[in-house]
Amino acid sequence: MVFRKRILLLEDDTSTQLLLKSMLLKIDPGLILITAHSAEAAYLILNEAKWDGIRIDLVVADVNLPGSSGLILWEVVMKRFQVDFLFISGMTFEKWQQKTSKLKTVPYFLPKPITEAELREFWGK
Repeated sequence: MVFRKRILLLEDDTSTQLLLKSMLLKIDPGLILITAHSAEAAYLILNEAKWDGIRIDLVVADVNLPGSSGLILWEVVMKRFQVDFLFISGMTFEKWQQKTSKLKTVPYFLPKPITEAELREFWGK
């Protein structure tokens, strides 16, 4: 049996979502990619996957989403699921540090625009 990584890609901008999807599949053509446009939809997908015994290995999420923010989703998911997060955002790294300064654990972060090289480097972690 071949293990294939499952990634939940959470991005509300369709063109950015397609670009990220293309880069991720170029890095690892065997990926199983699941996409969502909101934190609420992502939570439903993660919950359903857990009940179905399907493991999601990584959530790649925009910080700013319609409805609930990506950070709120991260806090909820960290309590309930065992899944890694990579946050992406148009905010600067300094703004990210301010936004996450009170957190005990800070998730991985890459500022937009993201390059394939940056994703490859993260993939090596």
